[in-house]
Amino acid sequence: AIVEEDMVLVEKLSKEIAEVSGLNLNNNQWLETDIKDDIKHVPSKLELVSTGIFKDNLVEHPFSSVPIGSLILILAKSGRGKSTLTLQSAINLYLEGKNVLNINVELQKPVILGRIKSNVTGIPLKEISSGNFLTEDAETLNKIYDYVMEYKLELEEGLALVKKVGLEQAIEKFEALPRRENILKIISATDKATQDYAKAKGMKIEKLPNDVEILQMLEENGEYFDAVYIDLVSELKFNDFSNSREANITGFTQRIKELAMEKSFIVFVVSQVENPHTFWGQLEAKYAKSLTQSSDLAISIIANSEMTKDNLVGLVCPKTRHDKAASVVIAESAFSTMQIKDTCQAVDVYEFEKEMLKDFSKREKK
Repeated sequence: AIVEEDMVLVEKLSKEIAEVSGLNLNNNQWLETDIKDDIKHVPSKLELVSTGIFKDNLVEHPFSSVPIGSLILILAKSGRGKSTLTLQSAINLYLEGKNVLNINVELQKPVILGRIKSNVTGIPLKEISSGNFLTEDAETLNKIYDYVMEYKLELEEGLALVKKVGLEQAIEKFEALPRRENILKIISATDKATQDYAKAKGMKIEKLPNDVEILQMLEENGEYFDAVYIDLVSELKFNDFSNSREANITGFTQRIKELAMEKSFIVFVVSQVENPHTFWGQLEAKYAKSLTQSSDLAISIIANSEMTKDNLVGLVCPKTRHDKAASVVIAESAFSTMQIKDTCQAVDVYEFEKEMLKDFSKREKK
């Protein structure tokens, strides 16, 4: 067209070329640039962040760290320890200096606060609830717990200082330490006593948000948090009653994962298992099997009869996008102190499955 000096055709072709190269589809310039424009932005090392699942990572597990923006699915049948593991993760990340948001649909706030104190101090929950401490150390730990949560103080250091100089002098030193600038925000159901106290003090009574309100909260403030927890996703109040529960859970999880990547936080979604009576049924989420596939990391807490007697559980990873998960991590479930501890032992996943199948077979015969 240029050679023949057909300027009408030149103009027409120029417009078509511009449209094709820009892919002007509703103003979305998806293919405007290619990899040459992006390659300089690729980090030399993938940025990984702690999941906080175990306090001391003496052994590196597939779930010890994940890339920022990851969705972590925690699975277990009722009473197996999914809320304990999740809350422990949140506490550990908070004590590491991270900003944490925990939305708990199932437990009331006084229950959660008691579990946090038990987990941090190692004092049995029964002693905390009753106020009767069986050892002098437990009584001391109960008194310095508030300072550990408020100031940059390690529990063991605080206990050692109290034994050395006495409680009063130790507290003076605690209060001279820098305060923690990060937050642990818990949104949960409230009991009547908490509601009455809030009313008496003129305080606002928090109500559990529905799925739309949670997403709006994270759209507006998500960049402030390092980790967000949703426990339990299946019990959330969903704004759209016309959809099935599976559709609501799937849609909510997909959107919260998008926000995690966009706002740079990791998100934990907790669910019951699809079927507690089969091995593979314990690797899928209740009401929405798609959650396992859409997650970056899935952890299922499983135990057979013998393990339960010994207070042991297996942490199985049916899905890990950034690591290999060929083994099952064995952990101690110390429910009296709301802790799940790493035993630094692992077994082959196929051997673990065989033992689980034997256990199911015995139950069927009974």
